[in-house]
Amino acid sequence: MENITEHKNSLSVSDPKTINVPSWKNFADHLVFHNRFTGSEEKENVCRFLDKIISENKLTYSIPKGAILYRGRKITEDEIRKSNGVNCGFDEKQSGVPPYRKTHNGRVNIAGIPVLYTAAEQYTACAELRPIKNEFVSIAEYEVAEDIVVADFVLDNIPSYEDTPEGMLFLKDMFRSFSLPVTNELIDYLPSQFVSEYIRIAHEDISGIRYSSMRHIGGYNIAIFDEEKCRFVRSTVLRCSKVKYEFKDINAEEILEL
Repeated sequence: MENITEHKNSLSVSDPKTINVPSWKNFADHLVFHNRFTGSEEKENVCRFLDKIISENKLTYSIPKGAILYRGRKITEDEIRKSNGVNCGFDEKQSGVPPYRKTHNGRVNIAGIPVLYTAAEQYTACAELRPIKNEFVSIAEYEVAEDIVVADFVLDNIPSYEDTPEGMLFLKDMFRSFSLPVTNELIDYLPSQFVSEYIRIAHEDISGIRYSSMRHIGGYNIAIFDEEKCRFVRSTVLRCSKVKYEFKDINAEEILEL
């Protein structure tokens, strides 16, 4: 991503009516297959559009100091700790973000740049790991250390832009890209990584991104850019006691009874 700092102020004051917002698909294809590392009109228009809606507070969500977020990791029975006779999950170091060189590509981060992936609900943190029956999950509780604001990419909170229908379509598809499963993490994450990286660098008052969970409908994931914004409280261990799937006939729209 080129010249983010230099263009930060000029992009923010641009006339929104001059922004030619591309479709999310065209932007993603441009980034993945044509131009990843140098500046382009497509990238600049996306950045200017993000500046516009963030500056208007139409794409932000406030999290108060003291709020509890949840971070899940699968844990084996041998890894479960005992503390005062109580079963505990991973400690603070093991629950936190991995070292830089062990950080893999994620939906909100590029390999080598860790972020703290959490969930607003304990159930969501578990569901995102897709455990099978009888697997154990370590759930770490993190307390938000200060009032923070995150970009809000929740699917049912798309701002209404009557004068920019292309902006509404772009947001809808962008929000979906932050939630839907991918088939190739190396390239499918690139568009959401670009957006996340731009927000992290160009909008220092934004501390992370909230987006919808597809593993727990109605649940929310929250990626925090700086781990220091949260304080580790404790960890517990949960066991997956049941996994249920539901299937529908696409012609009859009837639920298949098993």
